[in-house]
Amino acid sequence: MPLCGCLWLCGCLPPAESGADDERNPLLAEARAKKAAYNFEGAVATLDKALEANPRLAPAHWELGLLYYENLNDYAAAIYHFERLLKLQPQSRHARNARQFIDICKIELAKSAPPIPQTPQIQRLIDNLTTNQVELTRENTQLKQKLQALQVLAQQLAAENAQLKQGAAKLAASPPPPGWPALLSQRVGAPLPASNLPTQAAPATLPTASPAPSVPGPPPRTNLVASPSQTPPAPPVRPPAQAASAQAPAGKAAAPIANAKPRTVAVKRGDTVFGLARQYGIKRSELLAANPGLDPLKLKAGQILHLPAR
Repeated sequence: MPLCGCLWLCGCLPPAESGADDERNPLLAEARAKKAAYNFEGAVATLDKALEANPRLAPAHWELGLLYYENLNDYAAAIYHFERLLKLQPQSRHARNARQFIDICKIELAKSAPPIPQTPQIQRLIDNLTTNQVELTRENTQLKQKLQALQVLAQQLAAENAQLKQGAAKLAASPPPPGWPALLSQRVGAPLPASNLPTQAAPATLPTASPAPSVPGPPPRTNLVASPSQTPPAPPVRPPAQAASAQAPAGKAAAPIANAKPRTVAVKRGDTVFGLARQYGIKRSELLAANPGLDPLKLKAGQILHLPAR
């Protein structure tokens, strides 16, 4: 019996037998009471005494880890006791929290570590990183400003597009103005089909030259040989045109009597080159040839055009 008591105090019992009585250890209750009374140093001393009696007492390691982490801020000692708990009882109900506390304690230890001595190379690297950060911040600000300007421009374009659509809808709903095909032909300079041409009033009939009088043929030959007592009759008086035709050499066609002057026409509002050529039965190219230098897109009301002679 004394041998069993010694084995229990030395912690030599198997884990299954000692684990059932760990929570009933009186030193654990004493340490918790001191902790509740804010006697943290006394609680640590009591728990150290319990571990001296039984180094495998896992609840004592858990309580010491909490004291060093929460109350004494000794993160290295807290990590040691939490790791001992995980080694003795990996499936303990405190195992998950112990792992989280270990990570937090390592972070706190890293914060309290002394800074790395700065060499000239590290200082240059830090300066370069700082300069790059400033440049990136400035570029980011400029890009944000450009983005805002583009958004404003997009809104303006959308508003103008909506206005243009409304104007197009109004134009489509309103009837076209009179004479729009002729105006379009003047702008484009291309002929329009006859069905699209506006109806125009018939132009005033221009006075035409009266036809030339018919030239009578030569008089019949008569016996011009007369007796000496007879005087030859006087030649008949002929018009100048007949005299000119009479002097023409034989065997050739008589030349035209006189070149009649080309007719002229006054341009009216809405007239086009194509319409005038069609109206007077001539080709568009002939009308342009009879009026050198004429711009078919710039006809003016009252302008005088020459029509080719027929």
